[in-house]
Amino acid sequence: MVSVSRRGLMLTLLFCLLAFIGRILFPFGEEPDWPVRAPHILFGEHPIWSPYYLFSTWFNYLDVYGSRCQIDAGALSLWATISASCSDGLIQIIIRWISTLIILSPMFLIIIFRRGFIKFANTFNLKLSDKEWNLRIDSLAISMIFPGAIYYLGVLSVEQLHLALALYIFLFWGFWLPVLGLLAILFSIDFGNSMVVFSFIFLMTIFTRIRLLRRTWYFLGLLSLISFGLIFDYHLLNIFTTLDFLPDKLLDKSESILDTYNIHQSELLTKYPIFFRPIITLMTFIFMTPSGIKVPLIYIIIGLYTLILSFKVVKSKDSNIEIFWFGPMAIILFFTFLFPTYVNAKYYIFMLPFFVYAALGHYSRKSILILFSFSNFLVFLSLLMYRL
Repeated sequence: MVSVSRRGLMLTLLFCLLAFIGRILFPFGEEPDWPVRAPHILFGEHPIWSPYYLFSTWFNYLDVYGSRCQIDAGALSLWATISASCSDGLIQIIIRWISTLIILSPMFLIIIFRRGFIKFANTFNLKLSDKEWNLRIDSLAISMIFPGAIYYLGVLSVEQLHLALALYIFLFWGFWLPVLGLLAILFSIDFGNSMVVFSFIFLMTIFTRIRLLRRTWYFLGLLSLISFGLIFDYHLLNIFTTLDFLPDKLLDKSESILDTYNIHQSELLTKYPIFFRPIITLMTFIFMTPSGIKVPLIYIIIGLYTLILSFKVVKSKDSNIEIFWFGPMAIILFFTFLFPTYVNAKYYIFMLPFFVYAALGHYSRKSILILFSFSNFLVFLSLLMYRL
């Protein structure tokens, strides 16, 4: 008889409900790089294994150009005004919602039928204790309830598929064959986002080894990484472009980014002041749209929660929790200080399960789920109020 996890089923159904409400309330076209990303999904070429290839008939009913959406918000605004024309049509809502659920369906099966998955993983020598597997699956399932995860997992972009697959990095962390296989697939989907994933895997591996050797070295290493990004800024790309042994695609990407920075340097530095970048990343991690629609109360709540939990993690001196909590945090700060255009949390949201895993070392599943659910309530309430 197939064993069903009641908690997994409840979390899956909760995600489906929140994703549907979000699809109704999220303003039309308020997604990162919408003018480029959305048309590519509808009219670009996709490999035969891509779900977007399978959805091509459905996507004929989508219209990415027909919006008259007007939003009055800004970088420093605490309020926003969203016009009545900023909603998707019912057909578009249903198509995009169902497409999201199909893309995430393998994850749902793992969350709901976790006992079968654990047996399957053990068969292929992916062996962890049942307690550890359940903790990882719960961390992943609870992460998907976070407002930022619901938002980014629903975007009309290849970044949606990239994020859905990148989340498995956490699930299989420590097993190099599936992690490297996932990385190869991710590079075939989106090169820019995958460089962040690759850097994360590389740096986390190094810092894990350092933490197991000595705790002091670990924290000094994290501080050195952050300082390196702060000091060198985007000028590090000048070094990359001279390394001929690197793959052509990486060199081309580095040169492209460097040219953009050199041309728009003053504009980028004005838009993203270096010490304000982590704040922007935190806000977009929780929920903030490209036009500047915000929910300030959540930033205060999550910010205080993060600060308190950081003290708890330091006090606990648990190596695994310190690695999963402070490692991703330092890597995010490194990238945001290094590259002004990598401020948006869409590049880092795949790290969320690592943070939740660490949080579960100090708080119950129920308390974190209540916090995330309440955060969604505030987001949806704010989006409704902004339309009044």
